[in-house]
Amino acid sequence: MRLDLLVPCRAEGKDYSASDILRVICENVPELLHLLPESLLSCLSGGELKLKNIRGRPPETFANGWIGQTQDQENIKEELLFIQFRLLAQDDETDPTLERVEREGVGDSLFELRIETQFHGFSDNDEIIHKVVPRAINDLDPDLLESIAKIKLSSLPQNAVFSVEKSRLGLELFSRKFLGSWFGSGPSVSQRLYIELDKDQFKLFFEYPHQKNTAHKDSLFDVEQLMIELSKALSLLGFRESLIDQFHEKARSLE
Repeated sequence: MRLDLLVPCRAEGKDYSASDILRVICENVPELLHLLPESLLSCLSGGELKLKNIRGRPPETFANGWIGQTQDQENIKEELLFIQFRLLAQDDETDPTLERVEREGVGDSLFELRIETQFHGFSDNDEIIHKVVPRAINDLDPDLLESIAKIKLSSLPQNAVFSVEKSRLGLELFSRKFLGSWFGSGPSVSQRLYIELDKDQFKLFFEYPHQKNTAHKDSLFDVEQLMIELSKALSLLGFRESLIDQFHEKARSLE
């Protein structure tokens, strides 16, 4: 089943930034945060990370009308995380664990970075392994990358280095699938979750097996639980349109 949901970033007469939305999500949606390591950004400074049965979003999904259209799609391999951001001015109150970096054009220029995945191999248990591959755009200063690499994923919306203007997250789960008597079983994508967030709207795309009363031991996420948590998080900002209601309505229309 495929579902796409959209919520405008406006509630109670107030416009919310991407950082505002990310903050309530990081604080209130554990079902989403557990999918990726807290130290994900450490790959920007050479940290080696590998994911089991998870990869980023492949390039063809940007061209077929799904969410997250980008002019740079021809250069994307498997996009796991994309961030567009503005640098923050630093002062004496800045987190002392972050190295000071000379900032030119602070608050004016938009910078971008992308983290992708790349097939690495198989584990002894036949799990498919992808390694995390950093890809910085705009030729970011090495010292700046070092500072960003120290940021924990849950602290992304309220870090001392930059403010998020736009973000995309793409996750695909592999599970074993029987391919016939000739080929036996092998890994196949069984779930997809794509999220895009900017100053105007919050978009989600799901693809998952719609089978009632079936075990979810291989699931990347519990779709309904994730929707409940996201709806509660957005309601803290005054969003009246419930994602869980929108989810149920669209799911019923596809049954």
